[in-house]
Amino acid sequence: MGYQIKITIRGSKPPIWRRVIVPDRITFADLDAVIESVFGWTHSHLYEFYFKNEDAIFTIDPDDYGQEDAEKECIDAWMWEGNRCEYTYDFGDDWKHDLVVEKIVPYEYRYAAVVKSKGPYMLEDCGGLWRFYEYIEEAEEFELEYANQVLRGMEFDEAEPRDADEEFEEFLKSVEGREMLLDEMDLMMDELYERKVIAENWIEQNKDAGEIPTLESVLIQYPKKVLTMIAKVNAFSGYTSLKKAELAKWIAKRLLDDEYMRGILEVVSREEVEIFEKAMNHPAGIWMNEEVIGKSLFLCAYGAFNMVGVLRIPKDVREKYQNIFTIQYRRDKERKWLIADYCECAGYLYGVIPIDKMAGIYLEYEKDELTIEEVIDLIDDVVAAGTAMCRKGDLLFHKDLEEEEMYRWLLEMQGEVPYYVPEKKEEFLSYMMEYVRGYDNDLDEPAKEFVKFVQTEYQLEEPFSKMIYSELKTWAHMGYDLDMLMAAFEEGLRQFGESVSRRKQVKTIEKKMRKLLNHTRTVVCRGYTRAELCNRDRKTGFSIVGKTYPNDPCPCGSGMKYKHCCGKKK
Repeated sequence: MGYQIKITIRGSKPPIWRRVIVPDRITFADLDAVIESVFGWTHSHLYEFYFKNEDAIFTIDPDDYGQEDAEKECIDAWMWEGNRCEYTYDFGDDWKHDLVVEKIVPYEYRYAAVVKSKGPYMLEDCGGLWRFYEYIEEAEEFELEYANQVLRGMEFDEAEPRDADEEFEEFLKSVEGREMLLDEMDLMMDELYERKVIAENWIEQNKDAGEIPTLESVLIQYPKKVLTMIAKVNAFSGYTSLKKAELAKWIAKRLLDDEYMRGILEVVSREEVEIFEKAMNHPAGIWMNEEVIGKSLFLCAYGAFNMVGVLRIPKDVREKYQNIFTIQYRRDKERKWLIADYCECAGYLYGVIPIDKMAGIYLEYEKDELTIEEVIDLIDDVVAAGTAMCRKGDLLFHKDLEEEEMYRWLLEMQGEVPYYVPEKKEEFLSYMMEYVRGYDNDLDEPAKEFVKFVQTEYQLEEPFSKMIYSELKTWAHMGYDLDMLMAAFEEGLRQFGESVSRRKQVKTIEKKMRKLLNHTRTVVCRGYTRAELCNRDRKTGFSIVGKTYPNDPCPCGSGMKYKHCCGKKK
């Protein structure tokens, strides 16, 4: 089997293109070798494949967040008819190629073949597309027969498509695999501590060095390919003809433009500002984990991050920031951050909520002088700036519910259940932590009890027991029933080579699952626990628990069937 791909130099007029057939089970590095051969590139520069719709990047020696190794990844999973890809060669001259998978064809060879072509070979290091046409007479004519002769000499081995999830699952099932993973986690923590110590020593030694004067002086130290990537990430254009020194100056000027910095600050988070201002107030800099920096466009654009992990802020950046981030600007920003927190807490508790109800909750807690309409406008601003929430019509809902309009299904499931609104705002805002709570965070007492049970009963190490609990807590929060939680628990054990083997274990686990179900706040119950709603039913005489069948465990947590407990009392 093979894939017929049309590859066109973007912006070329008339179009310069090649139609090639490549065999299946080759890597992206193999596909790069084909492209470079048929266009005359000389393997002198870096390259990347970018699938925009899937936000996937394949490149050589990946070192950035979200990139995959082109030498290890098989192309097959990406080669369906009509799929498109952007291939970039030489980030300085920035040669863009548009790839389109035209069709899947029968093909028995392990080498590629050119079917048809138009235009000459390209010229290396000529300054990009617009400079290419100045020297086009020097470009060699493309000869299809000779090109295919070269390709026949490039036979490719069969690459096995990788399923990372399956590989990881099989790895964890073995005792050796779990021990290796634990050792790796310990090693990562040790390395993190060592990097911090090195950075702190560097800061101490350079405490009298003074500030970095300008952003341009930082940028000029980067290789040109890094400057090009910075321009690309910030969606700048019109820089391909600039030399390195010109490009550094040009990028600094663009980044320090008032309007551009204001645009960046509109979407910056509270945590990013705290890190930035802490670094700004320490001329010698502060230590920061590179993963934190790498996820922030703001910190990457305006900070100087050296090889030992020290973040420093140039003087001209600090001055520009202080001019923009005035006292009034900070007040407005902090109000938006607070509203964003309220929205995300509502997303966790309710999943979906009318936007005027959301505005009312904020005003009830904060006693703000704004009107409902003004708060709704601010909610729209924070949603547009990037939160876990979406808005459609009068409804505000979590992004996870957008697909196939699942928020409408959730509304139907919730029925007449009232919204759980805690008496104190501190409790409401505490649910913000549920977005960032992971298996490695501090656990409450019921969670510790469950994790200890798994550790003792199945001899699973604490990190893996926490992983299982975290998954179960998520399912319980979504309102899944006992059978689903039991299935999820058994699946979690299987990932680590364990299983529920005795009937006594099943009964014990079911009891613990009921407790988890009945005392977890769920979106189906609009933030209430099932036990709380059951108690409310008793007082009002009106059932709002939802679908609880006679033989289901009673939501009050008694351990009895519903028909023999609260159902009987009703």
